[in-house]
Amino acid sequence: TIPIIAYNRQQRSINALLPPVPTALLILAIWIIAPVLLYLRHTVYLQNYYFLFLFPAPFLLLALLADQLINFLAADHPKLPPAQWRTASANLLVLTPLLLLAAWQFQIDHMRLVQLDAGEIGVERPLSEINQAIHISQEYAAQFPDCDFIIVDEGGTPESSKLGLLEHFVYPTPVRLIDVGRGYIIPQQCAIYLIARADELVTSWLASSGELLPQQVRAGDETWQFYDVEGGGTAVYTPLASWQNGLTLIDAQQTGILAANERLTLTYTWQVTQPQPPGTQYHFFNHFVNEQGEIVAQEDAPAIATIYWQPGDTLVTQFHLQLPPEFTGKKHSLFIGLYTWPDLQRIPLRNGDTTYMVQTVNIP
Repeated sequence: TIPIIAYNRQQRSINALLPPVPTALLILAIWIIAPVLLYLRHTVYLQNYYFLFLFPAPFLLLALLADQLINFLAADHPKLPPAQWRTASANLLVLTPLLLLAAWQFQIDHMRLVQLDAGEIGVERPLSEINQAIHISQEYAAQFPDCDFIIVDEGGTPESSKLGLLEHFVYPTPVRLIDVGRGYIIPQQCAIYLIARADELVTSWLASSGELLPQQVRAGDETWQFYDVEGGGTAVYTPLASWQNGLTLIDAQQTGILAANERLTLTYTWQVTQPQPPGTQYHFFNHFVNEQGEIVAQEDAPAIATIYWQPGDTLVTQFHLQLPPEFTGKKHSLFIGLYTWPDLQRIPLRNGDTTYMVQTVNIP
């Protein structure tokens, strides 16, 4: 925008049409609004720190407006107070937005401290812990050059996990991220697992299928551990159901009490038999349905991000259903399926259905 306007000003004498201040305001408006529009149209959730480069624009805009305001108040105007009052008013009006921003930031910090005391959020990880994880990961990437890195942490994407940046430091070693509590990947080939958040489902599997490596990261009260996993090879399973996108369900387990207000844990095992189209995102849905066809409990989630599925992998995914306070009728069925995100198109099974009935139960 800036070079174009500069060129037009020189070639077409735009000074008379667009004075300097309106031109600057136009540039700043485009600077602020254009990235926000891109953010709204993006299909993948973007973090607010992507917009750090915007910060000069609001302050420049504030400075321009403040300058215009001071000039207006300082001008001889019969309806305005004397000069000293005009100057004081200008200073107050300039400082007011800054004071409001400071109060807003204070409120944000105060709420964060309240949430920390209540245990609703965790303390930010020190940079030293991240650096230590990077150095150890680089050593293991050199020691096991044919193995992927699989990280179990809060957030299953580079944007939502604080260890998502690790992929830039161990390149070209592939890095895959799994949200804690959502399952794990049994890779066809070897992998190095980094457990940055305690996960009973994953650690119980690693206890029998992985080898604990000696180096670890001490992060406050937690210990981040590394495991060497040999891989699942090319095992062949009898499928329960197969989808047209190459995903096959090979096992379904349920734990919990089938009663009002209880919570069911659903664990599924899948095989990936073919690559997925670039940019594809799938969400799983779990529907607990009564005899009238009404959904009484459900959970939809990506579980393991589609970008990390590789042909030959076995995926173990976990979901949780909060059962309702009361049931209408006794007979209920559990259905599972997939749909694309964000356009919500269901993926059909090989037989053309869009849902697979896992089981039918009678509520006592």
